[in-house]
Amino acid sequence: MNLNFSMEQKQTVNQKFIHMVSLLQMNRQELLAYLEEQCMENPLLEVDESIYRYMPSNVQEDWLEQLEDKKESLSEVLMQQLILENYTESEEAVIQDIIYSLNENGFLNDDICEIAKRNQADVHLVKSCLKKIQSLEPAGVGAVNLKDCLLIQLKRMPERNVLAEKIVENYLELVAKNHVPRIAKETRTSISQVENACKVIKNLNPKPVNGFYTEENVKYILPDFIVRQIDGNLKIEFADHIENVVKIQELHFGLEDIPQEAKAYVRVKTGQAKEIIRIIHNRNLTLQKIMKEIVSYQSEFFIKGQKELKTLTMQEIADRLDIHESTVSRAVNGKYFQCEWGVFPVKYLFAKTISGNVSTTEMIKEQIQQLIHQENKKKPFSDQKLADLLLKAGYKISRRTVAKYRMQMNIKDASGRKN
Repeated sequence: MNLNFSMEQKQTVNQKFIHMVSLLQMNRQELLAYLEEQCMENPLLEVDESIYRYMPSNVQEDWLEQLEDKKESLSEVLMQQLILENYTESEEAVIQDIIYSLNENGFLNDDICEIAKRNQADVHLVKSCLKKIQSLEPAGVGAVNLKDCLLIQLKRMPERNVLAEKIVENYLELVAKNHVPRIAKETRTSISQVENACKVIKNLNPKPVNGFYTEENVKYILPDFIVRQIDGNLKIEFADHIENVVKIQELHFGLEDIPQEAKAYVRVKTGQAKEIIRIIHNRNLTLQKIMKEIVSYQSEFFIKGQKELKTLTMQEIADRLDIHESTVSRAVNGKYFQCEWGVFPVKYLFAKTISGNVSTTEMIKEQIQQLIHQENKKKPFSDQKLADLLLKAGYKISRRTVAKYRMQMNIKDASGRKN
């Protein structure tokens, strides 16, 4: 008896956690669409019209139609592929947790041990569930990084290409530079074999979730937060005052006046409505708490401008609030804020540190672009030369980091830029 109660209680807790995680990740558009759907399924749940007060005037009328025409979300597509499978309660909880933990590229950033811990599951079970998700379409979903994503796609081909797998595993950076002779030398194969393998690799999809619904697919960006400067003080307006406009409809009859079956239905729907309101309330409290901490840290950015953006990591915010980094990541993912300088993704406020230097990634990239623009195209700068020049300018970063940023900006290496 106690064992069954414990298992049932554990499953209930897991389902509530997954529900909370899914709502935390939703941006305004997704959350409003979710509430519309819940109101259609639950006649006792009511949404006040004032929920749309932050809508731009040119969006308000046809906004719901735009959402109805959106592409399917990745989580919906993955869940549909698993619907006919038989899983234990523990497996089902872990699978849902992993799916809702995938980032905008379809990769899993969460640590496997952390997933096992919060689901009270064995690490081997989590790995097994992850393998199952990695076997789904689109190929590459559930990977832990780009290399893993490409390897998953290669291993699922009708004919395995061992050389291509070896190149992805060990020489992916050389593929980006098109250094075929060096790869051929190190793998002890012919140049033609390496060229064919590289052609296969370049035909793979580095972003398997392309084509699925994400916040970038929305035609209009509705900010989740509005940060204003009033008399030298920063004020945050939260667009999601949703707990104030989502409520349970009043019944115009007494439960004693209706049949027993109808009473049970009303009780169930009332309980479901209360749970949705409770989770939305907790979601908003979490978002508000995180955004207030970020704005407080980046106050100079909002007061003086974009050049005052300070280095900040999600782990630092998590430590300040005594929460897990994954909670911060889910809370800011897909969310936007509006301020005097425009509309930005919240992730923009997380500027990375470069080897202890207070310079941000964007500033480093700007310096690299300027150096390359000014270089002699007959003798373009190598990545090491760029690192040396950046050091003289006060930016201490490695050659490898320079190469990474250069590739992120789609700038060729020295040999590719040579005139």
